[in-house]
Amino acid sequence: MPRPSPSSPRPPPHRVVCLAFPGVMSLDVLGPLQVFATANDLRRKHGQAPRYRVEVAGPQAGVVLTSAGIGLMATRAWAAVRGGADCTVLVPGGDGIDAAVRETPLLAVLQRLAPRVGRLGSVCSGALALGQAGAARRGAGDHALVARRATAPVRAARHPRRRPAAHL
Repeated sequence: MPRPSPSSPRPPPHRVVCLAFPGVMSLDVLGPLQVFATANDLRRKHGQAPRYRVEVAGPQAGVVLTSAGIGLMATRAWAAVRGGADCTVLVPGGDGIDAAVRETPLLAVLQRLAPRVGRLGSVCSGALALGQAGAARRGAGDHALVARRATAPVRAARHPRRRPAAHL
């Protein structure tokens, strides 16, 4: 792929938004975001502009307490995430995922964002929230988690009602 000339306009950074919730596993948020941040660091070392803008969104803007008791700063509320082709939304897992699905608008947020983002992904048990929301559905006949093989943590695989059409 040819490199753009220094005078060509740079595209805006690709946004990577992780949807944190109370009880989220800190590694499921910080691990993936650190990968994108490290990619930016490597680009800077080679004189290139950062490619990614990472952020954490929560049920509301402010501190989201992880299962480890560490507070993560959500720079915006889930409702303020707009998506777009230049946006990847990640759903992390953790002990709080069941409560987040039951007690917050997480599923409605995923249903709203799924057709509006360039990429939608999950970490660990976050895949179950995507499946419950039907958020993997991208268009007619394209059902990424329906009637497809998927992997999930053993604990999550014990709950077939949460992913009735997925084969774990």
